[in-house]
Amino acid sequence: MSKSGTTARRTGNRALELYFERVTRMAMMKPDEEREVARQWCETRHLPLKERLVNANLRFVAKVAFQYENYGFPILDLIQEGNVGLVRAVDSFDPEKGYRLISYAVWWIRACIHDYILKNWSLVKLGTTQKQRAMFNRLVSSKKRLERLADGQTPEYRRDIADTVGVSTAKVHEFEMRMRNRPVHMEEQAGNNDSGRTLSLHEVLPDNGVDVEGTYAAEQQEDCRKKALKEALSTLPDRERHIITSRHLAAEKATFRELGEVMGVSKERVRQLEARALISLRRALSDSPVVADLLAA
Repeated sequence: MSKSGTTARRTGNRALELYFERVTRMAMMKPDEEREVARQWCETRHLPLKERLVNANLRFVAKVAFQYENYGFPILDLIQEGNVGLVRAVDSFDPEKGYRLISYAVWWIRACIHDYILKNWSLVKLGTTQKQRAMFNRLVSSKKRLERLADGQTPEYRRDIADTVGVSTAKVHEFEMRMRNRPVHMEEQAGNNDSGRTLSLHEVLPDNGVDVEGTYAAEQQEDCRKKALKEALSTLPDRERHIITSRHLAAEKATFRELGEVMGVSKERVRQLEARALISLRRALSDSPVVADLLAA
């Protein structure tokens, strides 16, 4: 089994294992066979020929993708991006140049993986210029460097990176700060269980008891309540609507006396208007029982 396939079994990633089981069953090509199939593909653009060239090299894409496993991204995502690069390489491959397809495709594969990492490293876009891309590749070229950054140290190679790329050390430091804000992927490895199986982050995070489904349902119900009540209130005369809003829906509820003074009527008259308004509202909301508790006296 290939190194990549062995790694898949060691990590306990069943989806990854299934992928390798599939690609390892695909026949590889000898140089002469590959050259002939590539020639026919260039001449005819017959898709089954392209599929043969792609399938014969999928295991090589996985090998390249595993070189980036320390970047913290799901390996299947990296493989998928690498496969995109392989397909693009097949489209532009010229067998008359004399080299193997994978020798040409590896540059496309790496380019697609690099682009994926750059685009997804942080919510703040990274790598928008050539110098930023160079800084990124230098800063995350090894797991050791990433660990040194995470420890909050000031690495000596910051000056080397600045000199090589042609920017100030302040720019390199700023870029490091942006890289530290990278979002965490829930499929990242987070340790092993008692049986030795590698666990992903989403399997070990504590459950704080938040009922997401229940919270969403409550929010939806609240929206329905507000909408129904708003429509019912719009059917009341202005004076009665003001009384209901002030007495039942305001943060600081007004008294009959306060409303009577503002409206120029007695507090008893305010009470009568409220009672009539409540009857009208309950009638209008008879099909919306979830609103009834808002109107409780």
